[in-house]
Amino acid sequence: MKAQSMTQQGAAAAPEEAPALKREMPKWAITCMSISFVLLAWEFFGRDINPVFGSYPSAIGAAFWQLLKSGQLLAALAQSMQAFLVGYGLAVVIGVPLGLLIGRSRVLEAAIGVFITGAYAMPLVALVPMLVLWMGLGFAVKACVVFLMAVFPIVINTW
Repeated sequence: MKAQSMTQQGAAAAPEEAPALKREMPKWAITCMSISFVLLAWEFFGRDINPVFGSYPSAIGAAFWQLLKSGQLLAALAQSMQAFLVGYGLAVVIGVPLGLLIGRSRVLEAAIGVFITGAYAMPLVALVPMLVLWMGLGFAVKACVVFLMAVFPIVINTW
């Protein structure tokens, strides 16, 4: 009986005596080290890649700074934002009322709901080459691509 109580006391005392020095690294530190490792590897191995196919982070940063200083980056951003705003604006103007109509009318839901769902499931990126053939490489094709990528999620979420 005394032996049992001694082993129970010894087992209970053992965890108290063990040092609790083992600490885990914070997640943010692991994330920072992981990103740093990838960027360093990319910088080292990216220098051997033909610049036509890809570049390394320091060259990308230098080009970014040069485009920012010259004003070309902001001009390109403004041009891209115009196409985005037109395409997304049209998607909202068409998608929200259409989604509301489909959600309110069982007849309309039965008639076109399957087409909306099917079009949403289709990989719309596959349409881009056809749109380029029809519309060229200008503003209209960019706005159309944004519209197609945005209208189906808007209709379905409003529905």
